[in-house]
Amino acid sequence: MEEMKVPAGKEENTKSGALCAEIPKVQLQYARLLHFGSTLGIIFLGTSFLLYITGMIPAHVPAELMHGYCSLSSAELVQVLEMPTGWTWFSQIGKADYLSLLGIAFLSGLTIIGYLTLLLPSFLRERDVPYSLISLAEILLLLLAASGILAVGAH
Repeated sequence: MEEMKVPAGKEENTKSGALCAEIPKVQLQYARLLHFGSTLGIIFLGTSFLLYITGMIPAHVPAELMHGYCSLSSAELVQVLEMPTGWTWFSQIGKADYLSLLGIAFLSGLTIIGYLTLLLPSFLRERDVPYSLISLAEILLLLLAASGILAVGAH
């Protein structure tokens, strides 16, 4: 097998003798945003779970009683526990069992944040019409899904 020649000045772009493609700066920024945001979100989820199971923050349903509701469907659970539905859970954010939903919402919103702050502006600056339209469609679709307007499945 013949060894690949690395073009002059491109040595820093190689790993084990293989050439690496140039990665656009905006993609690296988006990857960093997702990495940092995911790490932060997971730390928040772990912390909120610890606050819930230790009882340091009052909960709507205390952790020690939760096992009694495991056999209920989601519809039954909402009815029996008088739980808020849709985005009305946000009014319960001071309760430990709802606090973790904030971490989930944050993790879910990272893609929209990245598209709005990094990808779409970059595509618009470059006058990349196809990718700009795809980004706008992605943002719109995610916002409609998060709002509950666009719902699929048996919910």
